[in-house]
Amino acid sequence: MLTPLFLISLALGLWRVIETNRLAEGLFDRTLLSVGQAIARDFAIRDGEALSNETLRLLTETSEGKIFYHVKGPDGSFVTGYATPPVNPSIEPETVDTVLSRPAKIYSGVYRDVPVRVLQLSEPVDMGWVAGDFVISVWQELEARNAFVRGIVRQTVTVLALLVLTVLVVTWFGLRLALRPLTNLEAAIARRDVGDLSPIKRSVPQEVTGIVATLNLLLDRISRRISSKDQFISNAAHQLRNPIAGVVSLTQSLEVDGAAPKQLERITALRSASQHLSRLSNQLLSFERNRELGQLSDHAKPFEVNALAAEVLERSAPDLLRRGVQINFDRGPDMWIRCEPLLVQEVLQNLIDNAVQHAGAPELEITISVLQREERAVVRVKDNGRGLWGDDALHALARFSQVTPSAGSGLGLAIARKICANHNGGLEIEAAPEGASVVAWFPKLNSQSI
Repeated sequence: MLTPLFLISLALGLWRVIETNRLAEGLFDRTLLSVGQAIARDFAIRDGEALSNETLRLLTETSEGKIFYHVKGPDGSFVTGYATPPVNPSIEPETVDTVLSRPAKIYSGVYRDVPVRVLQLSEPVDMGWVAGDFVISVWQELEARNAFVRGIVRQTVTVLALLVLTVLVVTWFGLRLALRPLTNLEAAIARRDVGDLSPIKRSVPQEVTGIVATLNLLLDRISRRISSKDQFISNAAHQLRNPIAGVVSLTQSLEVDGAAPKQLERITALRSASQHLSRLSNQLLSFERNRELGQLSDHAKPFEVNALAAEVLERSAPDLLRRGVQINFDRGPDMWIRCEPLLVQEVLQNLIDNAVQHAGAPELEITISVLQREERAVVRVKDNGRGLWGDDALHALARFSQVTPSAGSGLGLAIARKICANHNGGLEIEAAPEGASVVAWFPKLNSQSI
């Protein structure tokens, strides 16, 4: 929109310059013609005596610039006026009609190194002592007409500039006012949680109600599709849980003394696979349970963070040490959070399991730290493995997603993230110089709330 406006303004400005030059040329040339004819008339009436007062005033007051004149007799001798008129250029001068008996000639010349416009006319005069054609030249500096042109052009440019500025201001405010509902809609959508697929209920201009309605229809379809998929996964996990538990029990009963090595190897592989399926079904149920739980219940009680973390480590330590994992615990200041303790401990257990599954370090070392950051109680699980950066960090937080193939289900961090969100907290992957650093945080209770 702005480019056409500037182009139109530029075209109008150029047109105005051309038209003003043409107007000034006609106006000032007619003034010279009037002065020349007045001088010729005075010579004819006064027989070459002094010019009339009206003509003298016309010479000095016309068009904001002084007019010079020169009168030459029939024999070429100087009669009156300024002694040296401008030189007639070699180009053919223009011819203009006059009220006298003969046409006048007009051209541009130089007088005392200054550009001038010259009008020259010839008129027969009989003064008794001499008779013949007297040549009358009148001229004026071009600066007078140039100043006239500049004044008009300056006014035109000022008006155009004010007009363009007014249009820009009105357009800017008009667009901001017209687009305010859309920008508010954009901000509201940007503030939404990733999982919020509820309909958009904000008021919008009539022109975009169709777009919002279509977007709401799309959100509803996506929500229905996700709900159907989650329901299917939940039902499948429920249906598989009991048969998988039976398979696990059966494999444990097959591990008897005296089994052949080949048979024992197959039984061990079957037990490992069945335990993995059991873990997967339990995580699916846990994810579905936390998804339906929503925000934390008002009946949740305060628990001390260090105690929750220590209890998880106490349960996990024997298995971690058996695997050769070095485990460290950095106790922090006493901090209390309102929570469901089993769910928070599941978060910590998932973070530890994730480090074991994906760190990839030959001598794995895991450090659990309890920290206070402003009004947050933070539990950080850090390892010395391959680490997580950029897109890998986002990929790791998605459901059924793994950065590197492992025996895990790809649900651990997704479950932990959902539990943290239900506790008004969050789960983040921090940048670390070495290994991966995953942080779970919860709102810290003040002393009055404990």
